[in-house]
Amino acid sequence: MIDIAAQKETRRITLGGLRRPHGAVFADGKVYFTAELNKLIARYDPATDHVDWLMGTGQDFTHMLVASKDLQQIFTANIGSDTVTAIQRTQNANGWKETIIAVGKGPEGIDVSPGGREVWAANSQDGTVSIIDTTANKLKETLDIKTKHSNRLKFTPDGTVVLVSDPGGDEVIVIDVASRKERKRIKVGKQPEGLLMEPSGTRAYVAASGSNAIDVIDLKTLEVVSHIDTGGRDPDGLAWASAH
Repeated sequence: MIDIAAQKETRRITLGGLRRPHGAVFADGKVYFTAELNKLIARYDPATDHVDWLMGTGQDFTHMLVASKDLQQIFTANIGSDTVTAIQRTQNANGWKETIIAVGKGPEGIDVSPGGREVWAANSQDGTVSIIDTTANKLKETLDIKTKHSNRLKFTPDGTVVLVSDPGGDEVIVIDVASRKERKRIKVGKQPEGLLMEPSGTRAYVAASGSNAIDVIDLKTLEVVSHIDTGGRDPDGLAWASAH
């Protein structure tokens, strides 16, 4: 845990038997994250400094996760099982219902559309993107975008475009959401991985892991407009931070 204003570590969070934490989402004051080797997602409460909830997926390498804005649905990409798990809040005693949805090979990057109607998952091993209807929790469509090894997938804030990073091809693929067609392939630095959308929707940031840099993409022109040296090796995950 880092104090943003002071730019100092405040403490390290002990997860006990939860192994290989990965994707994380901050929602409603708590942090939801995956524990890949335990085949589950967990929730950490910073106020109490405890993990206060666990939900098993039963799937191999539960890797990344996304949640709906109202936190009524959580979706995980399970790389080793070629599935996405839809976890929906219910009124029953358990409180949650799980649906396992078969997708392409090696789903990794995953995002929910701004309107919450679809979840898109980039399949790292077969060059496709799976589109899931979040109302029915069923596979709706599969797009063959011919990536070599897709890593992350993000919607633009207005929901009109999806970006997919492909570290195998040193490219970011731009997909038009309405037409489901490829709009452009953008050459970036080596091994692009993490993707981050500026909240204003004007720029996207791409972690070029093999170049030790962040490439900045203008979302209007779909061109790389600048590079940021990270000062460290193998950048990947990106997040917005603000000190209030």
